[in-house]
Amino acid sequence: MKKAFILWLRRMRTRRHLRALEGHRLRDIGISEAERHRECAKWFWQE
Repeated sequence: MKKAFILWLRRMRTRRHLRALEGHRLRDIGISEAERHRECAKWFWQE
């Protein structure tokens, strides 16, 4: 259970940071706006 909780926290933080990135930063890491939207729409337990 502890491992799952840590994974969920990491996903929440990562998606929160992804939401906050500016457009030029997304391009720098090779992620489109559509990909960001799809990833950020997921719940924390979804892979």
